[in-house]
Amino acid sequence: MCEFQSLYYSDDGYVAQCKDCGYYQVAFGNTMLSLSTKDYITLRKVVKKKCNDIDYASFENTRNIVIPTPSAGLFILLTKEEVNSFHRILEAADTEEKAQQLMALFHL
Repeated sequence: MCEFQSLYYSDDGYVAQCKDCGYYQVAFGNTMLSLSTKDYITLRKVVKKKCNDIDYASFENTRNIVIPTPSAGLFILLTKEEVNSFHRILEAADTEEKAQQLMALFHL
């Protein structure tokens, strides 16, 4: 049974990591994913790239940004605002994870 440690939490979503197996649980909107470290890193890279891709400003309210997941045939469909929000969540979780790793080095 996984014992998750929160890396980020808000009304928009959360990121948590299992203390035992290292898997990540990522929730955003009505989607929740369980990801290996490799898949979590890939998701972060994809979301960051989508934030920097073509400007979708003329389609602000249209869910036209496709985020692939490790599950074949399963994609997350987001608006430009949603992908930016998802990116902020993932970056905040990454910052928290790095801070926790640094504190662990000093047994704080």
